[in-house]
Amino acid sequence: TRPGGPRVQLAAWTVQRAPHGLLIVTIRDLRDPSGLAALLRTYGVPARLEFPGRDFTPTTSLSVLPRGCKSPNLSNRAYFKLETAIDPPRFLWMPMPGRHRVAPGVYMYRSTPLVRALFGSFAIRPSAIPPGIGLFIEAWASPRPGPGGFGGDSSVINDLVDATPQCTGS
Repeated sequence: TRPGGPRVQLAAWTVQRAPHGLLIVTIRDLRDPSGLAALLRTYGVPARLEFPGRDFTPTTSLSVLPRGCKSPNLSNRAYFKLETAIDPPRFLWMPMPGRHRVAPGVYMYRSTPLVRALFGSFAIRPSAIPPGIGLFIEAWASPRPGPGGFGGDSSVINDLVDATPQCTGS
């Protein structure tokens, strides 16, 4: 905001169509997860979103899925292949410096102005989502970077789930 100038309010989140059938989801503010989930459903993405009021703790445990959500019955190889098709690795569509692997399939990025500007951007390829599969998406924000300057500003993690009315609303 410039002194005396008009105030600009950015949307809490946006969904944009991108080349190659991708949707780019950018979360700028942790508000209205059900509204974002409803919008993603209009693009053919059965999704459940949560913005918990706590810091991000990386894990690969299925116990982090919310009540009513179940992981699809897939082999590890099939799960990884499907997850990569639906949610392409960030470096394939948006090169970013400072990537740091904290767990299998979980990456955090060094806190830089670029990373902060992108807050929680990720890609989804709706055409890769087979019937009966959905996404559970969690986004966190923390007031300060973690050890070594990694994380802290934001983290987004996506998990595959069975698309059911109890989990994804569809």
